[in-house]
Amino acid sequence: MKVQIATIPARPRMMFASAAGVQAEPDASEADPSSPPGRWQPLSSRPPRTQRRYRWLIRAMALLLSLLALALAFWRIPWSTHGSLVDVQHGEVEVRLDSSGSWKPLAQGDTIRQGTTLRAAPDTLATLALFDRGLMRIESGGEWTVNTLQRSRDGHISRIHLYQHHGQASYSAAMAGDGVRAVCQIDVPGATLDLVGVAIVTTSEEHTRMQVLQGRALITSPDEYIVATTGQTTLIRPAGPITILEAP
Repeated sequence: MKVQIATIPARPRMMFASAAGVQAEPDASEADPSSPPGRWQPLSSRPPRTQRRYRWLIRAMALLLSLLALALAFWRIPWSTHGSLVDVQHGEVEVRLDSSGSWKPLAQGDTIRQGTTLRAAPDTLATLALFDRGLMRIESGGEWTVNTLQRSRDGHISRIHLYQHHGQASYSAAMAGDGVRAVCQIDVPGATLDLVGVAIVTTSEEHTRMQVLQGRALITSPDEYIVATTGQTTLIRPAGPITILEAP
């Protein structure tokens, strides 16, 4: 008995049209072993055009937000620094830019910046013209640190902060103008003097003696808050009470 084996013809390979031409359906032996069988493999690995457009938009928006953040950080800094002119009438004044720097003599008309320390020789007479139209007059040997010389960007607030280590100086704080608030603070050993439109004379050695020539000064220590007015003399001790002396 004869057994006849029928031969099944091979399934013709389907053709796929693409922009590059006609490509045959990949043979099973050529398919990617990592992909499930029977799934068509794209001819190109590039993402669709819509997806590429979205990626470009995301990058552009991220760049724009970064620029806006930088601009906001800049304008959030409200203060700009200013200098003060020095006029030395007699004696010698030296300046040091930081605590570890060397002392250098000041010349007539030099500008003082915040963060500097001044040292005056005995019998010195020198004037600092502050940027807010206030004045500081050095009247003896001594040492002062210029902590802050700032004005707000809108021009409505000025801030001056000095530290008088020792020596004698007179201060004439600027008056507040229309829409302008002037803040002038003088630190002395043991207290802080807040001055607004006031003229005072201070001498700091073992203690500070302050005389109000005009206006009023607010004196703040860790334990006290005192207002001194025109004609009053105040004694400030670093480790003691603040005393208003009786007029002679």
